[in-house]
Amino acid sequence: MILAEPSAPLRDSQRHVVQFFQDESALYEQAGRFLWAGLLDAETVVIIAKPVHGDLLRQYLAERANRADRADAIRHVTVVDATVLLQRAMPGGYLDQPALLAALQPILAQARAASPSGRVRAYGELVDLLVARGQADAALALEHLWHDILHGDPAYSLWCGYTLDHFRGSHLAPSFLDICQVHTDLIAGDAHTARQSQVLQAGQVLASTTDLEATISRIAALPLPILGDFAILDVRRDDGTYRRVAVAHHDAKLQARLDEQPWDAWADPDLHRGAASSGSPGFFPERDEWLRPIATDPAQLRFWLSVGLQSVLTVPLAVGDRYLGALSLFFIRPDRRHDAADLLQAITLGRRAAQALETATLCHVLAEAVTARDRFLALASHELRTPMSTISLQAELVCLHLQNPLIPAASKAALLQKVAGIRRQADYLKRLVDTLMDASSVAPESWHMVKGEVDLAALVTEVVADMAVTTTLTGSPIHVQTCGPVVGSWDRLRLEQVVTNLLSNAVKFGQGKPIAVTMEADETEIRLQVQDHGIGIAAADQTRIFERFERAVPDRRFGGFGLGLFIASRIVRAMGGSLTCTSQLQEGSTFTVRLPIVAAEL
Repeated sequence: MILAEPSAPLRDSQRHVVQFFQDESALYEQAGRFLWAGLLDAETVVIIAKPVHGDLLRQYLAERANRADRADAIRHVTVVDATVLLQRAMPGGYLDQPALLAALQPILAQARAASPSGRVRAYGELVDLLVARGQADAALALEHLWHDILHGDPAYSLWCGYTLDHFRGSHLAPSFLDICQVHTDLIAGDAHTARQSQVLQAGQVLASTTDLEATISRIAALPLPILGDFAILDVRRDDGTYRRVAVAHHDAKLQARLDEQPWDAWADPDLHRGAASSGSPGFFPERDEWLRPIATDPAQLRFWLSVGLQSVLTVPLAVGDRYLGALSLFFIRPDRRHDAADLLQAITLGRRAAQALETATLCHVLAEAVTARDRFLALASHELRTPMSTISLQAELVCLHLQNPLIPAASKAALLQKVAGIRRQADYLKRLVDTLMDASSVAPESWHMVKGEVDLAALVTEVVADMAVTTTLTGSPIHVQTCGPVVGSWDRLRLEQVVTNLLSNAVKFGQGKPIAVTMEADETEIRLQVQDHGIGIAAADQTRIFERFERAVPDRRFGGFGLGLFIASRIVRAMGGSLTCTSQLQEGSTFTVRLPIVAAEL
C-alpha cells in the first residue's frame, strides 16, 4: 500500500502495518511516505532501525521536508539504533520483555509529549532483527507486545519492515503466518513484480463484474500460473460446511483431467486446514504434511502423487469476521514450490477476492429478490382483482335495491344474500392482506404471539365448520379423527392460521376427494396430520414449497401467492415445532405438524 495522499488520515487497518521487502528502495519509498504523512499531520516520528536504515529514512524525510519548505518538520524525528536497544533487552541472549518495555516506554512517551497533535508514527525493525537471529518465538512475542501497545492507545501507529529472505525455508512458515495475523495490513514491497502485478490486475478484473458465476470462475483462474498451477475454490454454506464451486488449471489438457476427478467426494474440510477452520492461511511448502491426512483415501492420494504435487497454500476469503470460503493453490511443477512471497501475495489476493465474492453474492440475492417481487406483484394483482370486482358489483346492487322505495318483502332475502356475499369476499380480502403482512415479516421475532391454553381438537373442529361452504362446493369433505381434547400452551390465532392454511391447501389440490385430519398426543408433543388424495407433490419440490413465493404447480391453473405453507412453517418453527411433507404424484400429500405441548418462547 502506498498512501495516495501524504496527509490522508489513517484507517484502523493501517495502524499496524508490516512490509516485507527485498529491494530496500521500495522500503524507503513506502515506509518513508508513511512517516512523511505523519509529519504533515503534526505527528512526531520515531524510527527504531538498524543504523543504515535509520539514517537513510531520516535523510528521505529531510529531503521531503526541504522540497516542501518544511525544514522545521525534521526536528520532530527521533532515530533509535535498534541493535543497541535489543542488546539492552536481551541480557542473556534471550528477550526480556519487561526490560524491552522499560526501554521503549520513555522513547514513546517523550515523542508523544513533543507531538503537536499528541500522535506518534513509528517505524520498527526490532522483530526483523530477532528473526534474523533465529529467535522466531521472541519475534512473535515482541509483535504481540507492539499489538497490545497499539490496541490500547490509538495515538500510536507502527510500520514494521521485514526482510523477506529471513523467512525462507519451511521451518519458518508458522512464524511467518503468525506474524501476518498480528498485523492489520500487509504490504508487498519486494521485487517480485510479476506477482505484484498479477494481484493488482486481479483486483481490477474482479471489480469489473458483479455476476456471481463469473466472479467464482475468475477467483479460481486469476492466480494461475504465477501463484499456482491449479486452484480449488470452496464457498462456505450457512451451516458452516463448504461447497466446491470451482477447480481451475491454466492448461486446457490438464483442466480436462481435473474435471474427471470426483471433487465432491473429496470435499474434505482438511483440504483447507487453517483457512476453513480458523480463518488463518495454510502454508505447506513441502507436500508431505498436507498429504498426511489424505493417506486414508488411497484413490485421492494416488491422484495427488500422480500429478506430481509439490506444495500447497490456502487462504481464507474473509470480510471482517465473516468467512466466505477458502482458496487453495497447488504447484505441480518440479522446479516450483510456494514461498513466503507467494503466501503474502495470496493473502492480499484472498482479501480482494472475498470483497468481490461478497459483492457478487449480494447482487445475486438482490436479483433473486427482484424476480420474486415481480412474480409476487403479478400474482397479487390477479388475486386481489377478483374479490375486489365482486365486492364492487355486490355493493352496487345493494345500493340500487336500497334506492327503490317499492322493494317488496320477498326481495329482502335476496338482499341479505348479497350482503352475505359482500361479507365473505371482504373476509377473504382481509385474509389476503394478513397473509401479505406476515410474508413481509422476515424474522419470527417480529411476530407478536400470545400463549394460552388451547384445545387443538376443538380449534380444528371450528376451522372445519367455517370452511363448510368451501368444502361443499369443491366436493372434498373433511373428516376429523381425534381421541378427545388435545390441550397445550400455544398462540391460538397463529395456530388457527396454521390449520386454516393446511386445510385450504388440501382443499385446493385435493381434486374433490376426501381429506383426513388426525391428531395424536403424548406427554411432550402433539402430532397433527392433514392428508389429501389429490395431485401430489414431486419429491424435488417437497422442501422448496415451504419457501416464500414457492409453488409446485402452474400459476395460471391454481391461484394463490405461494405463501400459505411458508407462513405455516414459520409459525410452527417459531413455536418450537416442525412442519414436514410426504407425497406421491397423483396419490396425494400428507402434511405433519409436530408441536411441543408448551410452545417455545420467542
